[in-house]
Amino acid sequence: MPRYFFTAVPQGFYRDDFHQIPEGAVEIAEPLYAQLALTPIPSGQLITQDSQGQPQLSALPPPLPEALRALRLVEINAMASVALSTLSTAYPDGEVASWPQQTREAEALEVDQFASTPLLSEIAAVRGLPVLELAARVRAKVLAYAVASGQIIGQRQALEDALMAVDLLAQDAVEQMEAIQWPAA
Repeated sequence: MPRYFFTAVPQGFYRDDFHQIPEGAVEIAEPLYAQLALTPIPSGQLITQDSQGQPQLSALPPPLPEALRALRLVEINAMASVALSTLSTAYPDGEVASWPQQTREAEALEVDQFASTPLLSEIAAVRGLPVLELAARVRAKVLAYAVASGQIIGQRQALEDALMAVDLLAQDAVEQMEAIQWPAA
């Protein structure tokens, strides 16, 4: 009949019929071995040792305020990235990549209606539009994108400011940071 063992550092479970038992390992009962070594650890828990060195399930400690602040910022940045990417999802990547050139050419036409605009001229010709009309549409879309992206960027920056304003030594620092959320759509 095999015997079962546990070590805390490095954390591991062993059977004497399969493994070389490390020095300092404590013997544990088969049901405890089966519970902790052979089944997934429930979410929000980890394996620790009791005062006799026996393994046990324990709740994860609450995050430190510094770690929570960093996590919340990662979450906020991810939400901002998703919101910003939705502004261009209706367009193919190649077209999005051409936006800076389209913008430069549209701005050049605003200053000089005879400016060289190879990209806009070709797009306008294929669409059957005057290049000046296409340039006006491009400028209008640039303005609309600037407003929409500015709102998203401003929201992200406001939430970052709110996170950074939380006093990490305050008793309710964790609650304050958990309350800072990307607004629901």
